[in-house]
Amino acid sequence: NRILSTSYSSSCRSSLKDVGCNAAFATSCPDSSLWNTASSHCTNTMYSRYNSLVTSYSDGACSDSITGTSTSSGADSWISCPSPMIQADGSIAADLSGSTINGGPCSYPCYYPIYSDTELSDHISLLDAFAWISFILSLILIGLNLIKDVEYRLDHRSSDDLDRFSKVYVRRWLLYPERLQLYFTGCVAMASFTLTLGTFVGDDKKLWCDSNYKDACKAQGSLLEFFGMAAAIWWLCIAFNAWMTIARERSVEETERYEKWYHLVAWSVPGVFLFLVLLPADKIGFPGYSSMWCWIKSDDTGAWQFAFFYSEVGFICVSGFLLFLHICMKIYSLAKESTSGGSLSKREILRRLGPMLLFISLYIFLYGWMFGYRVNLQVERTTYQDAFKSYLTCLLTQWSQSASTGEYSDSCSVSDKPEVGTWYFQTVNLAGLGTFTFLIFGVQSIKERIEKYRDGAYSDDDASPKSAMEMEPSGVKVYQNSSAHVVSSTEPNQDETLEPAKATTNSAPTPEVEQATVAI
Repeated sequence: NRILSTSYSSSCRSSLKDVGCNAAFATSCPDSSLWNTASSHCTNTMYSRYNSLVTSYSDGACSDSITGTSTSSGADSWISCPSPMIQADGSIAADLSGSTINGGPCSYPCYYPIYSDTELSDHISLLDAFAWISFILSLILIGLNLIKDVEYRLDHRSSDDLDRFSKVYVRRWLLYPERLQLYFTGCVAMASFTLTLGTFVGDDKKLWCDSNYKDACKAQGSLLEFFGMAAAIWWLCIAFNAWMTIARERSVEETERYEKWYHLVAWSVPGVFLFLVLLPADKIGFPGYSSMWCWIKSDDTGAWQFAFFYSEVGFICVSGFLLFLHICMKIYSLAKESTSGGSLSKREILRRLGPMLLFISLYIFLYGWMFGYRVNLQVERTTYQDAFKSYLTCLLTQWSQSASTGEYSDSCSVSDKPEVGTWYFQTVNLAGLGTFTFLIFGVQSIKERIEKYRDGAYSDDDASPKSAMEMEPSGVKVYQNSSAHVVSSTEPNQDETLEPAKATTNSAPTPEVEQATVAI
């Protein structure tokens, strides 16, 4: 119990530990060199008390005047630390330099064992599973939208009374503004793959803590910072582009001029943060408390994480929310106009704009949660730290007392910590970004392709120009503006009032609604 006391130096504690472990477990009394080391590092009072304890414990067989030949270190295999603590020289042990238990035989893992082994194991499985699923689904989503697809576009060469449409094949995500989604999904795919690196190591805990995997940990942290930040910025660019098109009624040609600025911001900001600040300052590694991946190293203030990620995410979330509100107000206004005589019903407007609105609103929630969770950790930092210190004290006290009483009851627990459910969701939030994106755009893309295949849109005998009236029963998507990619209705029902596209002004969508769907 005295070995584990915090009232004297770590060098004294370490030397007394060597004396005590040899006196208790070795076949010979401690060598005189161990006593001399303890005498040089400890006060006379502490040294004398410990000498008395060893003498009493060994029934007078060992003392500083009755020495032997045993010189092994007490930090070797003789020590069995109380779970979840581990030997201080273990490969995944936390660096205790400057802490009150530095120099003792036991430490705790670098990831702070505030949850049970089962909860941690389940969490790692959840992280790896969602990361792989998101990575694979992101690749599928990119592939679906880079494979040639059928569109019918207005044939301006038509000379009769009806607008005629010609079949064209396009790679949808190579067109503007759809390719903004390509950049976002590509960043999400890379971030998801980065989170799978633990599976290549064989044990995520080794990736976090073991110095042998320091470079792999730094690689994960660097990639996660770069592509995680880039993905958030590309999401804001998509929301801003939709706002410019819908709320400000800008054409595709006008908004396309902003694309070069989108690239400048989306790639330069994370690049400057990572290569000019974080890596030179050696701030990429394992953050510690409640973390599940290598990233920006954390400290008591969380200043580095907030300065180079969370502050930006908070700004992006608030900005996206304000843009989303303005877009919704504009759509509501368009819906009222449609009700008063426009050719598109409210349901049709929502059908056209729904996926993009869902995408923007979902990520407002996800980024908002990410930011709020980290703020809560910072606000409760002192409470969580005190609870963890009390937990360690309880563990070490019970363990040390058991050496003399023969009784050890593991009744210690962490009184305050993040709820395990919110901890899980924070991991799913990041590791599942690719899954959420696929559910919004991927399912829709697959459904459209199945409908086109069923309606014969991919057959080679359908290449001649057709009128909108001829095409309407087939349910094939009709694009009336080659640059805007505005879709017409499939088979109308009583709730959907869109008429076939003709050359007359009464049956075409209202200009505002036509413009509102440009970015989508």
